[in-house]
Amino acid sequence: MANPIIVAPNLTFLETLHDDLLETVVKDLPITQFCHLRAACTTFEKFVKASKTFQTLMAIPDRIIEQLPSKSFCFQEAIHFFRQFPLSPSTQPTGWEYMVTRQQYIDALPGLEIYKHIVKEAPFNEHKKLVIRSILDGCLSLADVHPTLREDKDVIVAAVSRKKVELSRLSEQLRDDKDVVLASVSQNGLALQYASERLKDDKETVLRAVAQDGAALQFASKRLQDDEDVVRAAASNNGTALKFASERLRDSRGIVRLALSKSPYALKHASQRLRDDRDLVLRAVARDGHLLEHASMRLRDDREIVLLAVKNKGYSLQYASSRLQDDREIALAAVRNCGGALRLVSKKLQDDKEVVLAAVSGYGPALEYASERLQDDREVVETAISKYGIAIQYASKRLREDDDLGRLAFTNGKEALPFVSKQLIRAIVSENGHILADVGKELQDDTDVVMAAIHETGYALKYASRRLQDDEDVVQRAISKPHQQYLIKYASKRLQRDLVMQATHDSQIG
Repeated sequence: MANPIIVAPNLTFLETLHDDLLETVVKDLPITQFCHLRAACTTFEKFVKASKTFQTLMAIPDRIIEQLPSKSFCFQEAIHFFRQFPLSPSTQPTGWEYMVTRQQYIDALPGLEIYKHIVKEAPFNEHKKLVIRSILDGCLSLADVHPTLREDKDVIVAAVSRKKVELSRLSEQLRDDKDVVLASVSQNGLALQYASERLKDDKETVLRAVAQDGAALQFASKRLQDDEDVVRAAASNNGTALKFASERLRDSRGIVRLALSKSPYALKHASQRLRDDRDLVLRAVARDGHLLEHASMRLRDDREIVLLAVKNKGYSLQYASSRLQDDREIALAAVRNCGGALRLVSKKLQDDKEVVLAAVSGYGPALEYASERLQDDREVVETAISKYGIAIQYASKRLREDDDLGRLAFTNGKEALPFVSKQLIRAIVSENGHILADVGKELQDDTDVVMAAIHETGYALKYASRRLQDDEDVVQRAISKPHQQYLIKYASKRLQRDLVMQATHDSQIG
């Protein structure tokens, strides 16, 4: 027959047991008896005051922890129950204080959803191993750690390694601690700037920093900025870190070549001698033609280098020698890459039709830099305005007055309207009066143009000049059509008043 104590439907019977019998019952109690955990905890709370045996009392929470799955709701309920539960009226610790002494609880905590919350509270935030693990897990910041551990070196190392604290916020003593600084610069090389002067001169520390961010070289000591191993490590991470190397190493071909392999912009930090190195300059301008600016004057006159540069960035032609700015092949390469580079070629080439056509076919407004002869060339102008209508402003007056070219320009950009003939604009606004908004102030003050627009739609009065909005003939034309009387709101205040008074007078006479 089953033991009637064991199969009891609830745990209230535990209140009646003596300590020795209680211990025996708890050890044999099956987990099914703890399915209603709140009832179990309530019962535990009732008889705890009567018991004097700490180990016996803790057998119940131990039993719960052992048998309940660590990620279950009941387990987490148990954790909450033990939070500040006094295990005896006087000397014994609370439930949580007891838990931090038991490895089984500490091991189970990281698997819980409540872990990141309770670990911020005492006594858990005083448990060094748990605090370090929590910081490394990303659940705890240094601010949440108990004050007694905030200056602990192992805790600090964990915090800086997880970017939970900035090196700049630590004491001078910790900023002079190699382990702490190594952990910090491993995550953020630029943190080297907050390290002590002693560690800025420590090769291992600086190597760790520049490996993470080459720019950290700027915070290294002068001695280490002249150390080949350190500078190579920095350049391997970030080519532009060459800027912070010593003058001697910026003149090292091997280091500069390494830096250029990471970033072509390292060329600007190389020594004058190496900026005159043909192979190094070729490598740089092949990746960014604008770096021709940092080449020596001799190499800016090197045809192969300049040709390579302008094929990459047409505007780099501005750094070429005058002789090569007059080179037809180089000019063609430059304007094919960037039409606006036409302004950089020689006057002779600005009058070369093939060069100009190559420029305006890619960028119509480059017509501005063509010779007057070619600004009057129909093929050149038509090519320029075929994509950029606004380019017609740079055509000769004769071609701006050409209605066919004007319509083509308008088709490719309404911004072209102020630069085409008045006759064409009248024709265009008579087809669509709203276009008056884009013809420019001068033509918005032209009576013929405005009347043509208003004839198509009275709404065009909105875009007329103030002078014409005060012209009675213009306003009368705008509001004369059926259902357009409301457009009087675009007339001047004077005409609004006069016309309303006139309408009122006429209605009274009628």
